[in-house]
Amino acid sequence: MKWLLVLAVACCAVLAVLYAMRKSLPYDFRIIRLDNKLFIHNKVIWNSRDLDVHYDINGNKGTVTLEGNSNTAILPLSDGTVKIKVKISRKDLKGRLLYRPFLYEGLAPAKKNRYIVFIGASIGRDWKLEQLPERQPDLKDVAILFWPEYQFDKTRIIDHVMKIPIKPATILIKECAAYFPLNIEQAGKEYLDWFELLKKNNLKAVAVTTVPVTISNEKQHPGRAESIYAFNSFLKSSGEKVYDLVPTLSDPQTGGMFLQESQAQEDGLHLNQKAYKLLDRSLADFLVENMP
Repeated sequence: MKWLLVLAVACCAVLAVLYAMRKSLPYDFRIIRLDNKLFIHNKVIWNSRDLDVHYDINGNKGTVTLEGNSNTAILPLSDGTVKIKVKISRKDLKGRLLYRPFLYEGLAPAKKNRYIVFIGASIGRDWKLEQLPERQPDLKDVAILFWPEYQFDKTRIIDHVMKIPIKPATILIKECAAYFPLNIEQAGKEYLDWFELLKKNNLKAVAVTTVPVTISNEKQHPGRAESIYAFNSFLKSSGEKVYDLVPTLSDPQTGGMFLQESQAQEDGLHLNQKAYKLLDRSLADFLVENMP
């Protein structure tokens, strides 16, 4: 009997240690206040399991499900909501034992009246696009969701965005210069197919031109600059809405073919912080003009 008691105590001790060593949930949550709704979204789109969302809003407590298909939960808010507490956890016992809940506690996020989606690669990450409204007062009523996709094909992100119950005001889609040179005819067809799909789902989309590379990068990757120029020309002649960032960054003496060396990192492909500051104002102006 004593051995059973010792074994039970030992098991409890091991479980307690494991419980204390739980890992963080491997998800990326964004919490946005859209008018009188708290919009909670898990940007890790490979997740397909439902999650528990426990909340305390102005003393009103409850639980809703963050639905695995759209990775979204929506909570009602009132104009007087000041403080909120949200805890997101796995529903299953194994998940609760392995992972600590995600916690958000504090003041309610600033109210936004719409959000946009930007699908890209390193430019969105290094640009810190989700913080753009904090840097540009003209966008104070806008939230941005950035999804990185490190390949030309953006289909899986587009398919996911279409499942979100609160629709974005627009979706911006951008390709990285590292994917070039490529087959322009095939690439253009893919873009037109994405735009047609989004239109059928009543979603607006904007094609973002690809940043050119420097002359030094072109020497290392012959044909890249010409391929990017051809792709951007296709976008601008496609009849779709286009945000053209090339004039802000290109060397005017090259007719927009090459990126200014002063705007690039050493590899001649990625942008530096000087370039991102210029793009801040450029994108803000575009969104203000096209999302009144």
